[in-house]
Amino acid sequence: MVDEQFERAASFLLAAQSPDGAWRDFNLKPGRSEAWTTSYAGASLAHVAAAVSGVDVAPALAAARAFIDAARHPRGGWGYNSRCDPDADSTARAILFLRALGDAVPLHDYAALAKFQLESGDFSTYRAFAGRPGWCAGHPDVTVVALRALLEALPPGHVILRRGRARLARYVRETSNTLSYWWPSPLYMAKELLLLQREDAAGFHLLLPRSSATSGASCFDAALALEIAVLRGARQDNAQANARRLASRQNSDGSWPSSPLLRITDPLSTQPGDRRFRASEIASDDRRIFTTATVMSALHAAAHGFDASTGVCQTG
Repeated sequence: MVDEQFERAASFLLAAQSPDGAWRDFNLKPGRSEAWTTSYAGASLAHVAAAVSGVDVAPALAAARAFIDAARHPRGGWGYNSRCDPDADSTARAILFLRALGDAVPLHDYAALAKFQLESGDFSTYRAFAGRPGWCAGHPDVTVVALRALLEALPPGHVILRRGRARLARYVRETSNTLSYWWPSPLYMAKELLLLQREDAAGFHLLLPRSSATSGASCFDAALALEIAVLRGARQDNAQANARRLASRQNSDGSWPSSPLLRITDPLSTQPGDRRFRASEIASDDRRIFTTATVMSALHAAAHGFDASTGVCQTG
């Protein structure tokens, strides 16, 4: 039954893909996201490709790869869309997508990402953005994704990784939470931290606070909670029960319902929790691409585990 849901979700994503290979979502002031959401949705689709044998996802992934190659900024890295300067999160997601396809990522892409690290060890979203100091400060939710993207390019003891790990450990220890700068749900960073711990050859480990979705949680939060539970080694029967509940919320078109999930943080907010941060707008993925990709990944983890999800999809 789960494989049927994968195929419906994959069919939805294929239908939602633009002719140029991009997946565009989030209707924000700079326009819709392009490289960021393309990389996120593409990586999810690549990871579940083996479970959607009834849907040929290879052409869609090849088109997405071509789009990402063309969207690379002349100075290196990727931005939210073609109107925006490169940012660390979009660059990290693009690298993770290319790796999910089995591609060899050029060293200059890794170098472009490394330039976003601050002296503190954090990674900022932007290197420089006039009048937006908060967006150029260190963000733990960006740092963890950047470290995941850099793991393959750097030796375990490299100073970039050591400083980043130390900063994340200090943040979690000092705040006792996984509050993010860009995400209203603490589950987003909790999942990314657990993925980093699983992937990091240096044995990076944090004592993370327990986190789970509340009753009536959005599909996005329920998916994050499911993946967290699987990463923590939840009992198979419990994980499967939660997966069935989440799968039952799938729309007839193969997507899952959207919800407010991305904080458009006031650029004058310099840290999670301050007054401007709390008053910031929270946006929905109105095209449901981001939520659907997140749920699809979580259901795949619950059904097939993470060993299978590390396999790559060859798209020729």
